[in-house]
Amino acid sequence: LDLRRNGLGPHGAAALATLRALPRLQVLHLDLRNNALTPAGVEALAALHTASTLGTLNLDLGSNHVGSSGVEALAGLRQSAVLHTLRLGLESTGIRSSGAQALGQLRDAPRLQTLVLDLGGNWIGDNGANALTSL
Repeated sequence: LDLRRNGLGPHGAAALATLRALPRLQVLHLDLRNNALTPAGVEALAALHTASTLGTLNLDLGSNHVGSSGVEALAGLRQSAVLHTLRLGLESTGIRSSGAQALGQLRDAPRLQTLVLDLGGNWIGDNGANALTSL
Protein backbone atom coordinates (compact mmCIF):
# COMPACT_ATOMS: atom_id res chain seq x y z
CA LEU A 1 0.00 0.00 0.00
CA ASP A 2 1.80 3.13 -1.22
CA LEU A 3 0.57 6.16 0.67
CA ARG A 4 3.60 8.44 0.34
CA ARG A 5 2.96 12.17 0.76
CA ASN A 6 -0.72 11.90 1.68
CA GLY A 7 -0.76 13.94 4.89
CA LEU A 8 -1.99 11.01 6.97
CA GLY A 9 -0.68 12.14 10.33
CA PRO A 10 -1.09 10.15 13.56
CA HIS A 11 -4.81 9.46 13.12
CA GLY A 12 -4.26 7.96 9.69
CA ALA A 13 -1.46 5.80 11.08
CA ALA A 14 -3.75 4.60 13.87
CA ALA A 15 -6.39 3.70 11.30
CA LEU A 16 -3.85 1.69 9.28
CA ALA A 17 -2.76 -0.14 12.42
CA THR A 18 -6.19 -1.75 12.54
CA LEU A 19 -5.05 -3.90 9.60
CA ARG A 20 -3.59 -6.14 12.30
CA ALA A 21 -7.08 -7.53 12.85
CA LEU A 22 -7.30 -9.07 9.37
CA PRO A 23 -7.40 -12.81 10.01
CA ARG A 24 -5.32 -13.94 7.01
CA LEU A 25 -2.85 -11.06 6.66
CA GLN A 26 0.55 -12.63 6.03
CA VAL A 27 2.44 -9.90 4.12
CA LEU A 28 2.07 -6.16 4.59
CA HIS A 29 3.89 -3.40 2.75
CA LEU A 30 3.13 0.13 3.96
CA ASP A 31 4.98 3.03 2.34
CA LEU A 32 4.21 5.99 4.57
CA ARG A 33 7.12 8.29 3.72
CA ASN A 34 6.55 12.02 4.06
CA ASN A 35 3.24 11.88 5.90
CA ALA A 36 3.71 14.17 8.90
CA LEU A 37 3.62 11.16 11.20
CA THR A 38 4.41 11.81 14.85
CA PRO A 39 5.71 9.42 17.50
CA ALA A 40 2.08 8.72 18.48
CA GLY A 41 1.32 7.52 14.96
CA VAL A 42 4.44 5.36 14.90
CA GLU A 43 3.49 3.88 18.27
CA ALA A 44 0.08 2.97 16.83
CA LEU A 45 1.71 1.23 13.86
CA ALA A 46 3.95 -0.76 16.18
CA ALA A 47 0.80 -2.53 17.37
CA LEU A 48 1.09 -4.55 14.16
CA HIS A 49 3.15 -6.96 16.27
CA THR A 50 -0.17 -8.35 17.50
CA ALA A 51 -1.24 -9.49 14.01
CA SER A 52 -1.54 -13.23 14.47
CA THR A 53 -0.55 -14.26 10.94
CA LEU A 54 1.74 -11.42 9.80
CA GLY A 55 5.05 -13.02 8.82
CA THR A 56 6.45 -10.28 6.57
CA LEU A 57 6.29 -6.56 7.30
CA ASN A 58 7.79 -3.81 5.16
CA LEU A 59 7.18 -0.49 6.91
CA ASP A 60 8.70 2.62 5.36
CA LEU A 61 8.45 5.65 7.63
CA GLY A 62 11.16 7.77 6.03
CA SER A 63 11.01 11.56 6.38
CA ASN A 64 8.58 11.47 9.31
CA HIS A 65 9.19 12.41 12.93
CA VAL A 66 9.61 9.01 14.58
CA GLY A 67 11.10 10.22 17.87
CA SER A 68 12.49 8.21 20.76
CA SER A 69 9.13 6.82 21.83
CA GLY A 70 8.36 5.80 18.24
CA VAL A 71 11.63 3.89 17.91
CA GLU A 72 11.06 2.21 21.27
CA ALA A 73 7.63 1.14 20.06
CA LEU A 74 9.04 -0.22 16.78
CA ALA A 75 11.56 -2.24 18.77
CA GLY A 76 8.48 -3.83 20.33
CA LEU A 77 7.90 -5.62 17.02
CA ARG A 78 10.25 -8.20 18.54
CA GLN A 79 7.26 -9.42 20.55
CA SER A 80 5.59 -10.86 17.46
CA ALA A 81 5.31 -14.62 17.62
CA VAL A 82 5.15 -15.02 13.82
CA LEU A 83 7.14 -12.19 12.23
CA HIS A 84 10.04 -13.68 10.26
CA THR A 85 10.87 -10.89 7.78
CA LEU A 86 11.05 -7.23 8.75
CA ARG A 87 12.12 -4.19 6.77
CA LEU A 88 12.01 -0.82 8.51
CA GLY A 89 12.63 2.23 6.36
CA LEU A 90 13.70 4.90 8.84
CA GLU A 91 15.70 7.25 6.63
CA SER A 92 15.83 10.84 7.88
CA THR A 93 13.57 10.31 10.88
CA GLY A 94 15.68 11.96 13.56
CA ILE A 95 16.92 8.76 15.15
CA ARG A 96 19.85 9.16 17.51
CA SER A 97 22.10 6.75 19.37
CA SER A 98 19.43 5.73 21.87
CA GLY A 99 17.07 4.85 19.03
CA ALA A 100 19.65 2.60 17.42
CA GLN A 101 20.18 0.96 20.79
CA ALA A 102 16.44 0.31 21.02
CA LEU A 103 16.42 -1.23 17.54
CA GLY A 104 19.18 -3.56 18.69
CA GLN A 105 16.52 -5.27 20.81
CA LEU A 106 15.05 -6.74 17.62
CA ARG A 107 17.66 -9.49 18.04
CA ASP A 108 15.31 -10.96 20.65
CA ALA A 109 12.48 -11.57 18.16
CA PRO A 110 11.76 -15.30 18.35
CA ARG A 111 11.11 -16.01 14.65
CA LEU A 112 12.88 -13.13 12.90
CA GLN A 113 15.16 -14.43 10.15
CA THR A 114 15.50 -11.43 7.85
CA LEU A 115 15.95 -7.85 9.05
CA VAL A 116 16.61 -4.81 6.88
CA LEU A 117 17.05 -1.42 8.56
CA ASP A 118 17.42 1.78 6.55
CA LEU A 119 18.87 4.33 8.93
CA GLY A 120 20.39 6.73 6.40
CA GLY A 121 20.23 10.43 7.17
CA ASN A 122 20.10 9.94 10.94
CA TRP A 123 22.75 10.58 13.56
CA ILE A 124 23.26 7.32 15.43
CA GLY A 125 26.97 7.90 16.09
CA ASP A 126 29.47 5.34 17.36
CA ASN A 127 27.32 4.16 20.27
CA GLY A 128 24.35 3.51 17.99
CA ALA A 129 26.52 1.65 15.49
CA ASN A 130 27.95 -0.48 18.29
CA ALA A 131 24.43 -1.34 19.49
CA LEU A 132 23.48 -2.47 16.00
CA THR A 133 26.37 -4.90 15.83
CA SER A 134 24.51 -7.11 18.29
CA LEU A 135 21.89 -7.83 15.65
